[in-house]
Amino acid sequence: MGKAEEQTEYLLRQLYQVFKDGYRPARGIETYGHLLKNHVEAYDMVNCLGHVFNLRNQQFDDYKFKAFQIYGYFPGLKRQPDPIASQRLFDFIKETGLKIEECDPNKPIEDFKSWKCALYFGTDEETDLRDFHFLLEDAPYIWSSKIGFEPFVEQLRTTKLPMTYHSLLEGGLNYQFYGAYKITNPNADENNRYVRNYSKRQLELAFPTRKRHIIIDGQVKKNELENLLDRYY
Repeated sequence: MGKAEEQTEYLLRQLYQVFKDGYRPARGIETYGHLLKNHVEAYDMVNCLGHVFNLRNQQFDDYKFKAFQIYGYFPGLKRQPDPIASQRLFDFIKETGLKIEECDPNKPIEDFKSWKCALYFGTDEETDLRDFHFLLEDAPYIWSSKIGFEPFVEQLRTTKLPMTYHSLLEGGLNYQFYGAYKITNPNADENNRYVRNYSKRQLELAFPTRKRHIIIDGQVKKNELENLLDRYY
């Protein structure tokens, strides 16, 4: 087993324990711009797939996660057809002890043990390589999206998921909708220390803006952000 495979196995063991202990997404509005005990910023460990697991900063420290960017390590994935690539991603999710199944993309999930994500695929025209992108439903009709291993998180408010997703940041691909999926942690526990007192309503109230698509985390210069918003609204 190579170093990357060993790191992946380690990460899966840590995630398996997190969900066995009863966690379900409750990160809320925590910033990824947080220095962890492993001496890296939280955003440098988590891409869009990691954001779907939605661990809190304290969990990275308490469960002693090492500084591995394994959330993005899938050898050869960028050259594989979408059905094969998606199955590899889903198999990774299942190995953490979670269940995943296709669901209605526009119907909110109210079951405490379950949450919803959406998967998109895009192609880089210069390299002809495929890439994936996940959105997480934080609350009914409120989705968030972590931009690779960058410090940026975007929020999308919509009653109907778009067929094409494009980041507000420059240089992003146009991703095409592939499917929506319900993820379930059979062990989810309302008394889990990282879940207690979390409310989806708190997230809704935290962002009263009527903007449909905004950057909610990450350092963007004020004038740059205004220019980005002017392009879209």
